[in-house]
Amino acid sequence: MSTFVLIHGAWHGAWCWKKIIPLLEKEGHKVEAPDLPGHGSHIVPIAEISLQLYVNHVCKVIDSQTEPVILVGHSLGGCAISQAAEKRTEKIKTLVYLSAFLLLNDEPAFNYVMTDTEAVVMPNLTMPEDQSYSSVKKEILKEAF
Repeated sequence: MSTFVLIHGAWHGAWCWKKIIPLLEKEGHKVEAPDLPGHGSHIVPIAEISLQLYVNHVCKVIDSQTEPVILVGHSLGGCAISQAAEKRTEKIKTLVYLSAFLLLNDEPAFNYVMTDTEAVVMPNLTMPEDQSYSSVKKEILKEAF
């Protein structure tokens, strides 16, 4: 059987995999679904969060496995798994992009999202002038929940 490492997207946490984990485990697979830094139970100051921090965390999870992994990235998780795979090629069996970003080298996901005129992401975000972080507008959250 295989070991899956499931990496969530920007506005998620490990909780987003709660329905898929038991299905994979039922088939005999091992599953790791960590919270990325700044998400879920992995609390870090917002000023410290970066793609590099995500990549380092994914590499630590991969390094803790005894066999090459099937590395799955959702949404922004696609950026993290791409970079982690470049650093740990021998530890990756397969990369899976699940509705995820697969960008050219050094292309920021933010730039890609800004050019997508049909996406609803940017009009529903709020961010400071320095663009150091973003969050979903409160009124959108109220509608969703």
